[in-house]
Amino acid sequence: MDTGAPREKVAALVLLGLGVAFHSMFAVGELVGGDIGGVQHVPPALGLAVLLWVAWRRPLVAGIVLLALAVPLGAVYLVLLVVRDLPLIWALFIALPPLVTGLLLVRAGQGERGRPDMSEDMSERDSRLRACACSSPVARFATPAA
Repeated sequence: MDTGAPREKVAALVLLGLGVAFHSMFAVGELVGGDIGGVQHVPPALGLAVLLWVAWRRPLVAGIVLLALAVPLGAVYLVLLVVRDLPLIWALFIALPPLVTGLLLVRAGQGERGRPDMSEDMSERDSRLRACACSSPVARFATPAA
């Protein structure tokens, strides 16, 4: 079993949570200040919050979605930066967080796929214990005869 998967999942969830906090902070700050432009920060905050929930439940799916969004988003910003002759670091600020988070979630999702399902293990163990308890001599005296 891969012991790094839970750490990678937590790191990715923290990065997603920071994105939710970032957009929420700007939305609340601008709306409280009376600027209706703060509404533009609500859809990204909600989208990241939904993605955070999906990443909690299914990290592999969320990682694939983030990678699918990060690559074209980075390419678009790269083209815009070349056209406007701006520094490359701006494209990295936009594309790097979802790219890193997506890679962490894909890695965590692959680690979780190899892990056995604990609910199945417990039910199997319980049925074995019940079978052992019924066949023991002490259990025969403890259960009422039908």
